[in-house]
Amino acid sequence: SLAPQLAAIRRTSAPLLCIQTIDAPHTVTTVSALFPADKTPIAQWDVVRGITPITQSGSEIVAVVNSKGDATNPVAMLKNAAQLPAKSLLFAHNLHLFMNQPGVVQALANLRDVLKATGATLILLSPSIMLTAEIRQDVIVLEEPLPNAVALAKVVAHEHTNFTKSTGVTLKLSDESHAK
Repeated sequence: SLAPQLAAIRRTSAPLLCIQTIDAPHTVTTVSALFPADKTPIAQWDVVRGITPITQSGSEIVAVVNSKGDATNPVAMLKNAAQLPAKSLLFAHNLHLFMNQPGVVQALANLRDVLKATGATLILLSPSIMLTAEIRQDVIVLEEPLPNAVALAKVVAHEHTNFTKSTGVTLKLSDESHAK
């Protein structure tokens, strides 16, 4: 579970974090649920949609990151992220695709001390990441564990129920479909 690791990371005000995950939307939902939505500004960024709020107070992040430049540009987003509200969380989807750009690497390096001072955290979400030497020591990398058999059985049961409700078709699941 990421919860205890994230709690410890937030207590130390570590500003740059990467979670290696194969299901970024699920990770965003899971991590966001660990923080009080009414007190923690949380938003997410991707290169197509730009910045979108996750919590109501996440709109503060949207205003800051959209303040100057193109919010879908990773360098502009990172540059503006220096103004993140205190204790906020900003998820950046697939930023690893831009790690070969010197502007991205420098912008990440520039954020370390600024975000640490305010307790804000930038969370990179990536299926896999190779950090450059310039920022390797500044980014904490966590790996989200794959679901175990019990968790997978819950997913199968949930999807089975949804399928039956939406189609009216009843399917019998084999014993192999359930965790013992």
